[in-house]
Amino acid sequence: TRLPDAALSLSDAFGERWPELRGQHQYVEGTLDAVSAAPGEALFTSVHACGPLSDRVIARAVASACPVALVPCCHSLRKQPPPPPFTRAALEAAAAVL
Repeated sequence: TRLPDAALSLSDAFGERWPELRGQHQYVEGTLDAVSAAPGEALFTSVHACGPLSDRVIARAVASACPVALVPCCHSLRKQPPPPPFTRAALEAAAAVL
């Protein structure tokens, strides 16, 4: 993973819009294994986490006891069957894990 060209301008935009968050976010350039946080100290975010990378991001957030905001990659949607509908029981079971 490399630092995107827009990283600095995005950082400036976050600080302009939410001054209280200035300096509170970090872009980690490297492998997912390089990312860690103390329990509850971070919000793990990922955009275009392709395939099993989505699972690894979620697992890393859970292992750090931190919330996660994930936007998976959409390139393979044409190849995947639609997911089954979520039931209340399934959502409650997932919430209990987090």
